[in-house]
Amino acid sequence: MPHWERLNFRRARWIAFAGAVLAAWLVSIAIRPTAQQSDGKRGEVVADFALPLLSATGLDPTTLDGPLNHRGKPLLLHFWAPSCAPCRAELPIWRELAQHGTAFTVLTVAGDDSEEVARYLSDHQLLLPVVWDENGTAHRALNVWGIPHTFAISRTGVIVRDLPGAQTRAELAAALEAASAAK
Repeated sequence: MPHWERLNFRRARWIAFAGAVLAAWLVSIAIRPTAQQSDGKRGEVVADFALPLLSATGLDPTTLDGPLNHRGKPLLLHFWAPSCAPCRAELPIWRELAQHGTAFTVLTVAGDDSEEVARYLSDHQLLLPVVWDENGTAHRALNVWGIPHTFAISRTGVIVRDLPGAQTRAELAAALEAASAAK
């Protein structure tokens, strides 16, 4: 087979592979649950847990109380990990929410290795309230099997929105509004 035919065959295989990846990505976007489609835990009182706090310097001996101890303000409870690309893409939104939110609380839960999470927080100068779920306690309590995953919780501790997958700023604003309006 001449050299130019081998190159065309390789190019065709590469184009087919890239097309398959693009098609899979488009299908995943099309079937991604949205906030309106996925309120599996809606109406339930959030499961409570207490986990160790993480910071950019590492594991803090302080244990942060779980979601039920944050009653009085709406709560956005966010599960993520530095190893998750969609989670990393969302983090600027979470940074903004944590820094500018006074009428609500943001609590994030990370399940990756604590040193990896601390290094990521330090490298990206993220000031987020992060608790470390070493044994998956919080993940199991709320049936979180994929990340990112967010819960919008009312001031009385009731789950108003169950949001699997990456969320946009508008979707999180709508969830926060729903949690603020709920009793």
